[in-house]
Amino acid sequence: MTLDVKANLSLADLSELIRDPAVHKLIDECIVAGGPEPGVCIQDKLLDHLVEKLEKVEPVPLVDWLAQENADPEACRPCAIPVTLTWYVDLLKPAHPDLAAKLVETGTHTDPLTTARYMDKIKSEVEAGLGERLRELDATMQANVG
Repeated sequence: MTLDVKANLSLADLSELIRDPAVHKLIDECIVAGGPEPGVCIQDKLLDHLVEKLEKVEPVPLVDWLAQENADPEACRPCAIPVTLTWYVDLLKPAHPDLAAKLVETGTHTDPLTTARYMDKIKSEVEAGLGERLRELDATMQANVG
């Protein structure tokens, strides 16, 4: 799996996604080290940490992932589907506005399992590169939600 997280995730997205103690250590290292731009240091370290974490995750179809038992009892897998849906919509809009609109409609009017089923279907309907990018988004979410 190739990862291009720098192009699509902001520092705020990363801060929200990564909930492990290693992040606090990375931030402290940047603040203690000082330098002219600690924000850039933090973002670079967080991105490196996320990429390392994601490279260990082989995403499973969202429907299967929802059916699995949570590794983290405090995690809410169905709650992660709307967040991931917004990432899908952002990627789909330029080349597939019809799919993006239908996904928004599905996410608004159905349960998370039905939405996940449609998101899984979309990955096979779009060109290979976009489908791979959508699977990378799945890996991002699955790596960070129990």
